Amino acid sequence: KALEITRKKIEDEAKDKLASNNVKREITIEIAVKNTNSTTSEIAIKDQIPVSKDDNIKVKQIDLDNGRLNELTGILTWNLKLKPNETKIIKFTYEITHDKEIEVI
Repeated sequence: KALEITRKKIEDEAKDKLASNNVKREITIEIAVKNTNSTTSEIAIKDQIPVSKDDNIKVKQIDLDNGRLNELTGILTWNLKLKPNETKIIKFTYEITHDKEIEVI
């Protein structure tokens, strides 16, 4: 209850690009964390980028905003220390490239 956390996809930064037979999709996620407590809080924020086991689907990290990435699971971790009423914004971007014949959700 002492933290407010929101997560959203930044629509204007999601771009689909056709390159020959491939589709490139760049996705940016924004996480806002606010400490509404009257004391300093230390928290770990975790999110995930896709991990592909298919050679026809490639995932490339573009900007992880200093998050630590576990290459096997795609889990990103940020350790934050928030003062009372402080808000931190985390933005991370990755790109998915795949054949236009493959449907990726």
